[in-house]
Amino acid sequence: MPRTSGISLTSTERVPGVPDAPGLAATGVLALAYLGLFAAVAVPSSPLFALFALLVVGAEFAVWRVAPLSAWALARVQLGLPWRWAIGAAALAALEARLSGPNTSLDVLVVVCAAAVGICGGVVEGLAQVVEYLRKSPVISRGLPLGGLVLPREPRALLHQRSRLLWPAVLVLLVVPALAAGTMLPSWLGATAAVGAAAGAVGVVVWSLVLAAETRRARPRSRVPEAVQAAVTELAPDLVLYYGGTADALYQLEMWLPTFESSGHRTLVVLRDREALRLLRPTTLPVVCIPAGTALVAFDLSTVRGALFVSNAATNIHLIRKGGMRTAFIGHGDSDKSSSRSPFTKVYDEIWVAGPAGAERYAGWETALVSDRIRLVGRPQAVAAPHRVRCPGEPATVLYAPTWEGWGDEPYHSSLPYLGVDLVRRLLATDGIRVLYRPHPLTGTRDAGVRKAHHDVVALLQEVGAQVHRDAAPTASASPAEADALALMDAAARSAAGGMHREPGATAQFWAEAPATTHRVVEGSWPGLSSCFEQSDALVADVSSVVSDWLALDRPLALTNPEGLDAAEFGERFPSSRAGLLVGPDLAGLDAIVADLLAGQDRTRAQRSVEREHLLGTPPETGAERFRAALDQLVEQAGPVPSGF
Repeated sequence: MPRTSGISLTSTERVPGVPDAPGLAATGVLALAYLGLFAAVAVPSSPLFALFALLVVGAEFAVWRVAPLSAWALARVQLGLPWRWAIGAAALAALEARLSGPNTSLDVLVVVCAAAVGICGGVVEGLAQVVEYLRKSPVISRGLPLGGLVLPREPRALLHQRSRLLWPAVLVLLVVPALAAGTMLPSWLGATAAVGAAAGAVGVVVWSLVLAAETRRARPRSRVPEAVQAAVTELAPDLVLYYGGTADALYQLEMWLPTFESSGHRTLVVLRDREALRLLRPTTLPVVCIPAGTALVAFDLSTVRGALFVSNAATNIHLIRKGGMRTAFIGHGDSDKSSSRSPFTKVYDEIWVAGPAGAERYAGWETALVSDRIRLVGRPQAVAAPHRVRCPGEPATVLYAPTWEGWGDEPYHSSLPYLGVDLVRRLLATDGIRVLYRPHPLTGTRDAGVRKAHHDVVALLQEVGAQVHRDAAPTASASPAEADALALMDAAARSAAGGMHREPGATAQFWAEAPATTHRVVEGSWPGLSSCFEQSDALVADVSSVVSDWLALDRPLALTNPEGLDAAEFGERFPSSRAGLLVGPDLAGLDAIVADLLAGQDRTRAQRSVEREHLLGTPPETGAERFRAALDQLVEQAGPVPSGF
């Protein structure tokens, strides 16, 4: 499923995504259906009321399925499902009064039964939340053997479909008494239906009570953390790879997984977000998720000698304060962006950068104090690839990989709103060029202008038949999206690879799905950026870590200069830009790199070689070996575990 299913950059509550056309249609039908109930009361007409009651239940189901934002928003304005049920019941009581007069026995019975169904709905919702709490273990894991721990079965119907459990009772309660009030059915049948609906609701409550009692007896909130702690103690990890962000930015962690999988160390991945654990791509590394800071501080990691941090999340301090381990900031890319030299790095024992350029970025007054902590370790992800040979008649592929708008309000951070559409249009108008568009995973999450430019670029490519891919990597045993953490954990415990594994040959199959002449849009987390690199002959990118990783391939490069700065000034501000041509507002640099591609020339090879070593270290190809050596030294230099932790 797409990573960007909801807005969750700063909040622990995931707000559902904006509904599409079917979701908006379902929401509109729901509103009209409830209005229709009162229109039927105004007539009055029991058949019309029954028709709109059927429409209400159908629309409620549709909104639940395709418009989660509408359901979320209605609940926030005190129009949640129980209140909507009350509106339906009030409409039914009004219809009864208009058709058969007030104070009839059927009216009283219907009101009592409607109240009973509403109360039962509230009780079921409460019990579902109790079960959710009991199943929400403070510590969860993936890829760790849990011994003889038997996890309680997931009551999926109660947890994920509780709003639907009483819909049959509501439907019967609204339709049959309404028809009976209009003398289309016997009064006794209306009364029986009302009582039956209430009895069915009571039955659902009893069933929910049984599930809650069963979950309580299983004690997952205490037994699961104990089992995970035992598994980690037995593993005795010497390294922790820490990620304190949300699921939206998982790429920051995932780029490091292959490196640590082959590091030779017993590495434990520590996450702080449950959704991040659910969406984390397959890995052979054991993973624990500990959302609460108090739980992490109490978790025994006494064998860990080194902790590596991929981002400057505020929650990093929870692990740093444990002590007993040497900490290093490795970041999530080596670039000239301001985020690559944050003053926050003062909290770490070491700061790891790829090459001399990375060390020079910390020369400013805000970060000068950390200069003695910087270690040059190479860039293990920057792997050289053989020269790309195109088949006869195959177009040259230009990869456009812009960055996102960033956390601050710095202008020209992304080229998309300034150059994106014109740049892609110019490429599409050039014979012999295929476009591969790979935006940053967070593109458009903070700036509507960037988001619009991204959509315009995708639409432009779709007009010429581009293939658009937004899905995550295929796995052999993907878990249901609605499964809760314990259900996923149970599935993962039964698999040596964390419950999922990569489908063999999936990446090659993806690229083979369309001819080499087809333009492509890759928005999802898979295939990875390195896979896009392999398919490309030249790169057009913003100032970002994409540039450093691309340089390992030693292929033509152009950097965007949307502000139109002088080349000397731009090179002084962003040294990595010296490795290629500049694409300014007039797109002149783009024309130059395309002309070189089509003519088989490479005018920037010499300067690219110099910047390659400056950014990636010397020699760039030894990045993986140097990084492993740095890991070994980090473990060796760690001091003893302080007492009292």
